[in-house]
Amino acid sequence: TPLGPREDWPESLCAVVRLMIESPQATCLFWGRDFNLLYNDAYRSVLGDKHPRALGRPAREVWAEVWEVSALSLNAVFERGEAVFVQEQSYVINRRGRDERACFTLACSPVRARDGSVFGVLVLVHETTSSKQAADELRTAVEASRQAEAKLRAIFNSLVEGVVVLDAHGAVVDANDASHHIHGYSLAALRDPERDPRSHVVRADGLPFPVDEQPAMAAIATGVAQRNVELGLPTLDRKWRWLLANAQPILDELGHASGAVVSFVDVTERKRLEAARNEEVRKQAFLVRLVDALRPLSDPDDIMSTAARILGEELGVERARYAAIVDEKVAVIRRDYARG
Repeated sequence: TPLGPREDWPESLCAVVRLMIESPQATCLFWGRDFNLLYNDAYRSVLGDKHPRALGRPAREVWAEVWEVSALSLNAVFERGEAVFVQEQSYVINRRGRDERACFTLACSPVRARDGSVFGVLVLVHETTSSKQAADELRTAVEASRQAEAKLRAIFNSLVEGVVVLDAHGAVVDANDASHHIHGYSLAALRDPERDPRSHVVRADGLPFPVDEQPAMAAIATGVAQRNVELGLPTLDRKWRWLLANAQPILDELGHASGAVVSFVDVTERKRLEAARNEEVRKQAFLVRLVDALRPLSDPDDIMSTAARILGEELGVERARYAAIVDEKVAVIRRDYARG
């Protein structure tokens, strides 16, 4: 090697080499101003197929592909006698016949002669390529997961249907923006047992709707989707919202329900229009019935009696009276209808 026969090496160099060879840590020594390379067995994995040609050769030749970067650290140690620590530095090296990115942590220390002058640089090498790649992959996966979650959240909140997610016990886990806009309850309110509106829900016929029979809990209990269930929900402003709900159980690999997703739309206006339409139909039917009943009659008393009876039956009251208004305070009852 350029260092000459080993028996001609100075004792200081031999001492450092012995120390290096006995170290289990990948270690190398750059000797002299040309930074001739000596290393131990553990360092061979760093060199790859550069070993054994690298032994005793100048660093500029061995690590030509990264010399511009490496020279900065080596010169700082050699010329100024300063220790240099390089943490997880990434390099593009060629040690297996192709360029590859590798990451190293380096501790560079000056090796001094008895007079204090620096005659070499001792470098402890810890390759962190695998851990760095794993960390980068984890970071990439976390970022991808974050972005995917953000996209799903955006989609979740873009839905015009209200959506509420519940766990296996029926506790609210999440709710989208439309849910709040439809019924007015925030996610915090839905999670608060004292403010949870589910205990006040009614069925389509106005009767109380027990919580354990409502779509979400029924889906969780049975593992079967609940479709097109109409229910009434009191809002914070003491009004009623009518909802058409669907509940889909979340099943695990064994088919057991671990929660449910409930989607719903506001059908309050539809219900109002249906009620108004039904009321109009009822009124028209009543008028038709009344006209049909009165058409054949000519006697005023019969007309009044029949009208009172039909009105009483229509209203479902116990009594209905036909009266003539005399003035603001006086009315004369002409005919009286009593049920039964």
